[in-house]
Amino acid sequence: MKLIKTVKHKLQHLKTHEKWELLAVIGIIVVAAFLRFYRLEEFITFLGDQGRDAIIIKRILTGEHFPAIGPRSSVGQLFLGPFYYYLMAPFLLFFQFNPLGLAWGVAFLAVVALPIIYWIVRKETNTTTALTLILLITFSYINVWLSRFSWNPNLLPIFSFFAIYFGVEMLKKKGFLLAFLFGAFLAASIQLHYLGLLIIPAVLVILIMQMVQVKKNLMQYLMKIGASGIGFVFVLAPLILFDIKNNFLNVRGILEIFTSKKGTDSNTSYLDQLTNTGLNFLHHVFQTPVPGWVGVLFVLICIVISIYLFIKRKQIPELILGNALVLTSFFLLFAILDGERHAHYYTPIYYSFFLVVGYLISMIRSKYIKGATIGILLIVFCYLNIPKYTFWQKEGNFQTHIAASIADKIIEAGTKSPFYLVSVPFANTNDHIRYYLELKGHTPLPDDTTEMAQDLIILCYDKSPKGCDVMNESQYLVVHFGDRKIDKVIHHPELTIYRLLHAK
Repeated sequence: MKLIKTVKHKLQHLKTHEKWELLAVIGIIVVAAFLRFYRLEEFITFLGDQGRDAIIIKRILTGEHFPAIGPRSSVGQLFLGPFYYYLMAPFLLFFQFNPLGLAWGVAFLAVVALPIIYWIVRKETNTTTALTLILLITFSYINVWLSRFSWNPNLLPIFSFFAIYFGVEMLKKKGFLLAFLFGAFLAASIQLHYLGLLIIPAVLVILIMQMVQVKKNLMQYLMKIGASGIGFVFVLAPLILFDIKNNFLNVRGILEIFTSKKGTDSNTSYLDQLTNTGLNFLHHVFQTPVPGWVGVLFVLICIVISIYLFIKRKQIPELILGNALVLTSFFLLFAILDGERHAHYYTPIYYSFFLVVGYLISMIRSKYIKGATIGILLIVFCYLNIPKYTFWQKEGNFQTHIAASIADKIIEAGTKSPFYLVSVPFANTNDHIRYYLELKGHTPLPDDTTEMAQDLIILCYDKSPKGCDVMNESQYLVVHFGDRKIDKVIHHPELTIYRLLHAK
């Protein structure tokens, strides 16, 4: 009751413009929640990666296994940490092991973070910057898409933002909590995706700048650096122990990624890579193709802006300078890497970009030009992004329902345990189906097992008239099964299910 009275008292004493601002923020958050939860179950992504994570999280909740390492990255021999599994476990439990809970958890955290981010940015900068930032986050197709299914990189925009914030704020506050949180959020960002490493150089520049400014309190600052190191090691401990045990596999993998030239773009120059990096970022943010020259021009503009803000750093909020440096250094370092430029690779800098854009607009002195700039930006941004939302389609894909129905068909076929589950072609994963089989008490043997199975279930994804040659399939489990015969062929709208038995 006391809390309600306090809130009511503060609301009554708000000025008129503050009340309008509060209503605007509430309205934006409501819209953001709608875009992230609307028809969520219908359009949820629940495929191999999501099924793999769901299995691991379920086993945490049932006490079967407590992982100390996360999934392998799609690039190189890198392993992520287990942080994401434990973070999302309560949501799967709350939804009684329905994997929709994991997607709901990501959407929930994305929405809850918005008012906190708004409050932080408004406190550190101004209302224009804060409102522009959360408006762009709210309507951004990429950020809406990332918020509507469960995957470890999807929460990286939030964690990288808070890592940068705590990094630039820890000197201003007494005590060591912010320093510890800086280290913890930085370590969590790296566990969510290895590209979280690319925010470190810019943050180090900020820390060094702060160190130069506090000559009289240098010892206290070094103690805060130590506290951030404790937070970093505490959260990253599983990966550190894994690397020590495995001859520094991750460290060697990271070095190889930045030094080898085995990717698809290995014959291109650094400038071409840099252009491609900026070009793809703009394409993901604005959801429209742009000319090639715009990519390098965009990166050059980011560099110029960062230099300008650095020169004016005494008049510029450290939060803005930190995010501008992160944005620029990310492009420069990412350009070293070969390979594709997928949307989730840019998750560490989406919020940084929106924040810097908002602050640059807030620097416009004329309120009319400022208002017109915000209006034009939002109209163009929404025009390009809103039509791409997948939930505008009449029918959803219901991927959780599809995976469950396939699992039911396998069980109805009379499959006996222990059994192998194999996908053909090999590239098609089946962990999303394994998850429902495990929930229903029909757990397949793992892919690397040496145990002999009674049954062999082959999921044929080839819809061509020729179909799958299951009798001559060369995958390990099929060959290990030995002589076989087809017992049943079950047709499902998504694939064909073969049940094979040992030939007698």
